[in-house]
Amino acid sequence: MSFEKLTRRNANWNDQVKEKEYILIAKYLFVAIGCFCLASCTKMPETHYYTLEWQHLSQPVSSSGRVLHIQDFDAAPMLKYDKMMYRTSLYEVKYDNFRRWVMTPGSLLTHKAAHYFERSGLFDAVVLDVPRGMDSFSLFGRVNHFEEMSYENEHKAFISVTFELTNFDARKPLLTITIDKEMPIAGGTVEDIVAAMSETTRLVFDDLTQAMLPLLK
Repeated sequence: MSFEKLTRRNANWNDQVKEKEYILIAKYLFVAIGCFCLASCTKMPETHYYTLEWQHLSQPVSSSGRVLHIQDFDAAPMLKYDKMMYRTSLYEVKYDNFRRWVMTPGSLLTHKAAHYFERSGLFDAVVLDVPRGMDSFSLFGRVNHFEEMSYENEHKAFISVTFELTNFDARKPLLTITIDKEMPIAGGTVEDIVAAMSETTRLVFDDLTQAMLPLLK
């Protein structure tokens, strides 16, 4: 083969390689532009955070003269997240990535219990820190269920908490009780769900108060 033919053959081969490179680069650019457009057009949903609120009904009560110490509540393993939990069947648990509580259920109910009993007037003080030199009771809770349920033609809020009340100074158990409460959810909006969860929480604390009253006399 002459030198001239060999040169032309190499030139043709180089042109083919360059053409393939250009095609490959064009494909990469096309994919990159497509991904950029998809990311620009697809907006992630905004995450919303919710808390529990209810109307406090003022009732004339006399203080027991004691201090209530509220320990940090614990929660079942499936309730260790701030994501709202819901069930669409008896067996399946789901979490909402974009609707969350402002705290985990255990922490949220700890602070709401403190707020509830502060407003109740049953105690001289309600504290989260360890009380010193005061006649006090200590309340601990374990949240068993804190969820929305939507199956078997029911749409409801369900909350279950096990409470333990002790005489803080004597380390004497006074009360152990599990309270289960549920309430229908009136509509399908997240506000309806949170309102039902709030009222169900209040009912739990109302029942706890009734169980504690004989011990405060």
